[in-house]
Parts: sequence; C-alpha cells; structure tokens
Amino acid sequence: MCSSDLIGDSPDPALRRRLLVVVGRPVEDPATTAAIATDAGIDGKRDLAEVLILAPARIGFLDRWASDLEPARREAQKTLVISVASLAKVGIAAEARVGDEDIVQAVEDQVGSFKATEVILVTAPDEDDPAAAIAATELSQRLRTGFRRLVVGGA
Repeated sequence: MCSSDLIGDSPDPALRRRLLVVVGRPVEDPATTAAIATDAGIDGKRDLAEVLILAPARIGFLDRWASDLEPARREAQKTLVISVASLAKVGIAAEARVGDEDIVQAVEDQVGSFKATEVILVTAPDEDDPAAAIAATELSQRLRTGFRRLVVGGA
C-alpha cells in the first residue's frame, strides 16, 4: 500500500448512499449516536443511507506475539454489539463486521467491497489512541469518499 494511493472510487451521485462507520470504541453516547443518525439520513434531511459498522480487531503486542487473535476479535465483536444496539435505538439498521487491526487497511478493505460513499471514524481522543489519530489523518488525505472523524471522550 503506497501513501500516494487513493482509497476507493469517487462516489457516483446516482448511487444509493452507503455510510461506513468505523468504530475504535463503542458508540453509545447520545451525541455520537445522534451525529451518526443525522449522517445516515434518519432526520429526513438527506436520503437514507445503507450503514455498515466496522470494528478493527486491535491486537496487543503480547497477543500478536503468542498468535492469540481471539481476545481482540471478541473485543471488536463486543464493540459492534454495543454500537449496533445503540444505533438501532435511534432507528438505524446496520450490518456489522470485524476488520483488520490496521484502521486504514480495514477501511480500504471495506470501501472496495461495500462501495461506501461516506466514512465516519469514531475514536478516542488523540492522547488516548494515537494510532487512530494517525489513521484519521491518513484517511482524510487518501479517501475519495466523504470523510469525518468523531472523537468520543471518556474511557
């Protein structure tokens, strides 16, 4: 993957909107849920979007060293369950997937197959998740689709 590569094709305005929500932490607070609902078109101001929630499996050093990927996958699945349930409460029906541990790679994998027209990255603040901050910068420069980052405070 070359830093000059652009991820995904420019969205075709005639196609249905597809919103890829990448969650580095569970989406459960009202402000984040409301922001995603607005982007998904629940408020009626935009066409409704098809929504895919993606949680990268964030693998720790020792787990990687021991080739034990299951704890990271279970944590990603837990994040997905909380996020999908929170979004369902505000009327968003979403598909959910666990993705690659590298956020940029996970987005690249899904933008191609899901044909996302917009991407939202939900992360902790930069000081709590520096890898997500770096990924957000890279995605904002490389994506041909719409891109937005939502920073969620608190642990």
